[in-house]
Amino acid sequence: MSESVIITCDVASRADVFVAQALGVSRGLAKRLIAEGYVTLNGKPFSKGKDLQAGDKLVVKDFSIRSSDGPIKKIWESDDLLALHKPAGLPTTSVLGSNDSLEQRIAHHFPRMKDIGGECGLINRLDNQTSGIVLAAKSDVSYKTHRELFKTHKVTKWYLAICPPTDYHDMQVSLPIVQRGKKVGSAAGGLPATTTITTLACSRLASVVLCKTNFGRRHQIRYHLAQSKTPLLGDPLYDHGQDEGSVFFLHAAAVRFRSKTLVDALPKEWQDKLRLLELREFCMDQQVEYS
Repeated sequence: MSESVIITCDVASRADVFVAQALGVSRGLAKRLIAEGYVTLNGKPFSKGKDLQAGDKLVVKDFSIRSSDGPIKKIWESDDLLALHKPAGLPTTSVLGSNDSLEQRIAHHFPRMKDIGGECGLINRLDNQTSGIVLAAKSDVSYKTHRELFKTHKVTKWYLAICPPTDYHDMQVSLPIVQRGKKVGSAAGGLPATTTITTLACSRLASVVLCKTNFGRRHQIRYHLAQSKTPLLGDPLYDHGQDEGSVFFLHAAAVRFRSKTLVDALPKEWQDKLRLLELREFCMDQQVEYS
């Protein structure tokens, strides 16, 4: 979009559903546009779950993505899919007024992908402080196909995490996830989520654990580790006593779908941190089996 437009609701509908259909974008993008104030009703912002009535007129501001020429690292590429490395500290998707995100970098380096799925083809997301593999589709068909694989739990993901000293051997945590403000919790009726946790290396200061899951709930790994009494070291939300600006180490190291496994090597900041935590041995020999 290059200018504001007015869209009129013809039948009663939930706001995010109507906006998605009217603009021809994903429901996820519609929710973002509403949450970030790009869509207003009678000149005022409203919630994504608001029930619209027939005749309601919504104003949609220009939400064109500002591209960013920041560097981008390809892990793997096929005719219809990209696997990219997201650095820690870089948002996956853009927000109101943002100057840089993985989404904006894709818009710059792969301009043909700008309109795919409403978010430059992005299929999965990572928290800002989480590094690792993010998949992006190069066509609408690929986007729908791979999003369905994630929704039906046919994608396996492995995360590496730095926690307090642990001794886990395929420990399984199954706690349903519910959203509670900035954090998540667990309650009956929540979204099912299971994580298998294994300790790979341990020192007197910390440990490196491997977390495996076929789910992809928001904050799932962070929450499940915290509920196991070994939260991510430095996690400002789930490691009690940490400052809001503290940094944790979580890396989306590998992903498998359709019998193909993609691996993203540990970033340099991880290697430096492991040495400080007396985990140099793991740092030097990162032979992890993703199976």
